[in-house]
Amino acid sequence: MAEDNKKGGMENAPQTESEKPRYVRQYVMRKRHKRTYEESRPEPIFTQPDVIKKTANAEEQIAKELAEKQKKQKAKKLLFLCIIAFILVLLYPLFRLVSNVFVINEVIIEGECPYSAEELLAASGLVQGGDLFGNDYDEAAQRALQKLPYLRSCKLESKLPDKVIFTVVSGEAVIYTEVAGEYYALSAALRVLERSSEPTEFIANGLVYASLPPTAVSLVGEHIKLSGGLDSSYITEFLDALVNSQLNGRVSRMFFEEKFDIVISVDARFRIKFGSPEDTRLKLHAAERVIEECGFTLEEKGIIDVSDPERPT
Repeated sequence: MAEDNKKGGMENAPQTESEKPRYVRQYVMRKRHKRTYEESRPEPIFTQPDVIKKTANAEEQIAKELAEKQKKQKAKKLLFLCIIAFILVLLYPLFRLVSNVFVINEVIIEGECPYSAEELLAASGLVQGGDLFGNDYDEAAQRALQKLPYLRSCKLESKLPDKVIFTVVSGEAVIYTEVAGEYYALSAALRVLERSSEPTEFIANGLVYASLPPTAVSLVGEHIKLSGGLDSSYITEFLDALVNSQLNGRVSRMFFEEKFDIVISVDARFRIKFGSPEDTRLKLHAAERVIEECGFTLEEKGIIDVSDPERPT
């Protein structure tokens, strides 16, 4: 009985660390380490009151700096606008002064021109006493060309302090024709230079009558356009060749109704047939040679066919 009590007392006595099972000892050690770590671990920086206060102060400082920066930017913009406004206020009287000083007072014409300075100025859209600057002179020159048909070319420029210069090349009427009972003076390029109800003035100026194919457009200042889209270049090429030949000034009438049956009247005595418009210069030269070498009397008239310039008849 005493032995049983002794054995029971030994079983109930607390065990030492070495007597405990190994897994129990490991568990106890982990618990101790965890408790020791948690007790010794410092408080997180973001939960410390002084750090939180410093962070709040920094954010507030950043907000103040950003607001101050925006305020300075607005002030700079306002200052810039004030400077621009001040400069404009200063420049306005100067601009008014320049506008009043540099005005168109004199018109200079370079080249032969059938129009007066006043007509040129009015056609270009410029005004005597108007501002010298701020004008599109190329556009003004084009307006003058459109409104003044006897101008073949026009260049316009300004010159300080108060001049505008027209450099012009005038056109010249070489033929006249009839369209729907009206008479038109035409340049060698078939540009309509003038219109009249009677041909008297054109004849007095030595213009040659030319019978043309039916026309679709015959407006003053525009080029003649033939009906049916017929190309009029054969007429302009013929006129250009005639101007540079010895028969120039001796032609009294021309007939261009048929492109391949061109006929002209020379000295009011000879009817010269050219046929097609090809080799016009050779054909003109052949006609000159026939008239000179055949020894026609002043009373003689005839028809000369130079459609084959190598064998005129």
